[in-house]
Amino acid sequence: MSKIHYFQRYHQKENVVTNNTMLLFSRLYHHSPKKFEMFLQSIVDSSIELKIGVRFAQQEKSSKSVPDGIITQHSFKIAIETKLGNDFGTAQLLNHLECFKDEEVKILIALSSRPFETSNLENLKERVKNYNISNQTKIAFVALTFNDVIKAFKEQVNDYDLELLDIIEDFNLFCDNTGLLPKDNPRLLIVPCGDSIRDNFKFRMYYDPVTRKHTRATHLGVYNAKKVQGIAKIANIIEANYDDELDALNIISSENDVTLDQQQRIIDIIKASVQTLGWSIKNGHKFFCLDDLEKTSFRKNSKGGIMGKRYMYIDEITGLNKDNTTKEFAESLNSLTWD
Repeated sequence: MSKIHYFQRYHQKENVVTNNTMLLFSRLYHHSPKKFEMFLQSIVDSSIELKIGVRFAQQEKSSKSVPDGIITQHSFKIAIETKLGNDFGTAQLLNHLECFKDEEVKILIALSSRPFETSNLENLKERVKNYNISNQTKIAFVALTFNDVIKAFKEQVNDYDLELLDIIEDFNLFCDNTGLLPKDNPRLLIVPCGDSIRDNFKFRMYYDPVTRKHTRATHLGVYNAKKVQGIAKIANIIEANYDDELDALNIISSENDVTLDQQQRIIDIIKASVQTLGWSIKNGHKFFCLDDLEKTSFRKNSKGGIMGKRYMYIDEITGLNKDNTTKEFAESLNSLTWD
């Protein structure tokens, strides 16, 4: 069964990207105004105090009476200017400052696929500051990439918030397919492995049903017992079915050319899975063929395990980059923890 998408596909126009981003914000707000408030607070200057959502109070005195209870709604406005690159016009952004009126919270977001040039960003911040001084306003200006939005959103999502996890993963997939996320950075896909982890190491292989969608990643981390125990570079992702009679694979699709070694390792892990799992994975699965799995101990600090896959940028965690080896990534992660 094909996956139902939360976000519109097939178009790369800025208005479609903006609509999808607004829908993402709306989903979080309707799920929890408090989480939405914390999400916004994480992306704006900490000196600006945000109050989003309803407020409940008792016995508040007005000019003529004291009602037993009061429920009020804080007003806020978020204006978003989206670019598929980062070619913002200064005049256009500054003109957007005029769209704010008497809202209690005012935020202008410049959203792009690539970060601003530092000099341009500092110039814009200074001009917004001068506008605020001249007009006695308090408009927060934030320059974000789509990757920033995804990371800030994920920080507000718990492992048990399955619908929100599904929503942000679909937005991640949309951004990746639309070319809105960085391509060169080494990206780690962390997958929970139970009884299969010995087979994962032995055959340098991870498998998943074809119905589970994945966004682009350069490396895969096998997770078990609250830690990533090994990472490897992804050499190929192959969808294949196994024919018992012919003892051979029917290759349905692959990201790269399929080698004989990869075919044999897929056959071997399919056969082993019956013993390991108690059922067969010979049909309806895709196989992540890995280079050497380097052992590590990248431990999860927060309570509980992970209930699904996770993505992380290795360079942001370790300070290393695409020129470093997987062994160096593993050694660096070995001394780190994550939430």
